Amino acid sequence: MGVKRIAGFFEIKYNGISVNGRGDFTFNPGQPKREALISSRTVDGFSEKVQAPTLKGMITDFGDLHVVDDILNMVGATVTVKSGNGKTYMLEDAWYSGDGEISFENGTVQFECTGVSAEEMG
Repeated sequence: MGVKRIAGFFEIKYNGISVNGRGDFTFNPGQPKREALISSRTVDGFSEKVQAPTLKGMITDFGDLHVVDDILNMVGATVTVKSGNGKTYMLEDAWYSGDGEISFENGTVQFECTGVSAEEMG
């Protein structure tokens, strides 16, 4: 087996518009979260709670982004992220769910989206 890239480069788009991610991005596909139910003597089983699919990280603002209009007010968007290993994930019917923080020192905007559903593309 040859050496291949498994991490590093990634690409983010919302409604077909590419943005430049900076640093680490995390993606939660929104699968059920399971927690152990423990009695005084044993593990009885587990409970499940619904999680919303979420994509989080920082993007670079080169001055061409309409941060308030296009990002902070985003609703009903399709958001995709393609990872360094070639996998692509998609958030559907997504909205901006972050705090809206803009860093003037770093030229970054917090990019946090939550969607109704997520999918791993072929």
